[in-house]
Order: sequence, then structure tokens, then C-alpha cells
Amino acid sequence: MNKKKVMHIITRLDKGGSAETVLLICRGVAENKYEMVLIYGLSQDFDKTLLSTTPLLPFTFYLLPSLVREISPVKDIIAFWKIYKIIKKEKPDIVHTHTSKAGFIGRWAAWFLRLTTYDLRLMKIIHTPHGHIFYGYYGKLKSLFFLLLERVTAKITNQLVALTEGEKNESLAFGVGRPKQWTVIHSGVEMTANRGQGAGDRLRTSLDIPEDAIVIGTVSRLEPVKGIKYFVDAVRLITKSLNRSISFLIVGDGSERKSLELRVESLEIKDKIIFTGMRNDVMDLLSIMDIYVQPSLNEGMGKTIVQAFSLGKPVVATSVQGIPYLIKDEETGLLVPPKSSEKLAEAVIRLINRREQRKKIGADAKKFVFESVDGFPRFSIERMLVLLDKLYENM
Repeated sequence: MNKKKVMHIITRLDKGGSAETVLLICRGVAENKYEMVLIYGLSQDFDKTLLSTTPLLPFTFYLLPSLVREISPVKDIIAFWKIYKIIKKEKPDIVHTHTSKAGFIGRWAAWFLRLTTYDLRLMKIIHTPHGHIFYGYYGKLKSLFFLLLERVTAKITNQLVALTEGEKNESLAFGVGRPKQWTVIHSGVEMTANRGQGAGDRLRTSLDIPEDAIVIGTVSRLEPVKGIKYFVDAVRLITKSLNRSISFLIVGDGSERKSLELRVESLEIKDKIIFTGMRNDVMDLLSIMDIYVQPSLNEGMGKTIVQAFSLGKPVVATSVQGIPYLIKDEETGLLVPPKSSEKLAEAVIRLINRREQRKKIGADAKKFVFESVDGFPRFSIERMLVLLDKLYENM
């Protein structure tokens, strides 16, 4: 049986959810049916462990330093022609692009090659945005510019893949693609904590968290779209309102870290918030949290919400894009408006004061995550791979 060749293109391989998903696909989709090729751009927070394991990777990959996230006319043109040449060399059956920038350049390179090369006339183009960028990232004019690009580029795309119904519905409402072009495939999520007996206590001790403290936390890239500054402001409101021991964790790193640390100092809550930096034990850190918070301004799905759910943790999150699909308000979590530290604080305070509600919401969320769909847990890696296999087979 001839293998189908699938080429994945993504701007960055970092600690974000989209990069993790792409690597899971390249490593996990049936090797006996598909040959995987990966094109990616280097970034400052590139996961260097990938390079050290290069000989073990079951796929071919190409590093393009010119494939960057920011708009750069010179680098973008270079990236376009390099991707064009790689596609021409590899002759994939499917080009599957991921995220906005790689999706735009990669799809047009594939389309142009398909238009001009007889051998590639049947090549299919798939795009997974991993959440749209039509609000929360840029100003109005720049957002409109990217929206127009996505509308036009959708016309040369055979299949669009959303992470949630929320992402699909919002994209359609913005005029991107037609309903028949869209399918929903959740990102597969690792949902296993590695803590052994007593490890939770050791983790709390290593972070100087008092034994009697309630732990409230968030896990995120520290970038503006993640809304962490609203979480920081909410911490000040929570600590002013409640006279009890509470510790707050901010897990992750990014361009906003310095400004967030300065904000914490100016609000005089430095003794309340712990910045852990980038960590490899996210599930373990989630396991010691009593409440998880996701204050994003835009979020395609929210993998850490799913991970918190899998541990039975109650979640407070903003009602943006894909999150309302995960969180049914007052049942599997609490939803609040974006950019509102006050509403965020009110919801967290309510859960702190209502222990039984925390337990019930956490239990219902865990049930939702592990509910069997298509014969697999709803957000499992296995289900994602099976659905992608079906998509590739039908292209």
C-alpha cells in the first residue's frame, strides 16, 4: 500500500498548544499509512530538546529561520519561495498548515505550485488556525487586514479544521470559509499527572506555599492576548476582600513577564504571587491548585482548561471564542467577561467561599472531559489522531 505523504507547516515550535499538537500528529498518526514532513520556523522560545532527539523523530523536517510570526516582507518572500521549493521536492498528497502566518504563506505556496505543476494538481490543502486572530491580538485596522487575508485564503483551501464549535461558528460569522469546508477536531491533550505519594506536599514546599493556603493559578504564555494582567489585578481585589491564606501561581513565560512583575510590585502583592517560569511539570502544578483561572482575551480551545478539568479542578475563565464550548456556565465552570478583573475576582471569591460548589463543578467538568465520544475520551490524543486519519483518508 502506497503511503500518503502529509506535509505540516507551522511558524513556531515552542511550548504553546499548537506546536505540541503538531508534534503529536507527526509522531502519532499511523506510520504504516502516512509519511510525515514538517516545516517550521525557529523562535526565541524554541524547544531545543527537539534538536537533541532529531535522530529519533519518525518524520522528515525542515527548519526555515525566515518563517517568522511578525510581518516581514523580505523574510516572508524568502519563506514563500523556500516552502514552494520544498513542496515541489517532497510532492506531498496533502499540505496541512497551522496557525495564521504559516497558514497564509504555506497555503499560497501550495496553491501556486498546484496551479503550475501537473504532478501536484491533485494535492489537497488543509488549514488549522488553532484559534482565530480576529480580536484580542491587534488593533482594529490590523485585525481587519488579517481577516480579509483569511477570507481570501479560505477560497483556495480544501478543508478548514477548528478546535471547537465556538471557533468554527465565530470564523463563519466573520465570513471565513463556507460551512461545508469546516470540521471540528479537538487538540489531543495529555491528561496524566506524574505526582507520586507525597509529591504534592513537596511541590508546595519547594514553592514556599503555606500548608493551609488555598492555591489559585493560571498556566500560560505571558503574552498580551492571554490577559494575565487582569489576573494580577484580580489578585489584589481578592486579597483585599478575603482575610485568609491564599497563594497565586503564574506558570509560564513570555514577553510580558517583566511588566507583570513590575505590576505585582506596584500593587504591593509580591508576597502573594509566585512566578514559576516555564515548567515541564504543568500537570503536577495544576494538581496542587484549588481553582484554575484562564483570563484570555481570545482562545481557540484552551488545553490547560482541559487538563485542569481532567484533575477535577473548578475553572474560572473568560467567555471568548472556544472557551464557552468547554465551560457551561455554573455547571462545568464559571464564565466571566474578558478584560474584567472585577468579575474575575468575584467569581474566584465565590468559589473560595463555596467549597461544595467547587467540588461539584470540578466533578462535572472531569466527567465532561472523559466522556466517551467516537469510542475515545472526548479530548484524548487517540481521538484526535483517529479523526485526522479519517480526514486524510477522505481527502
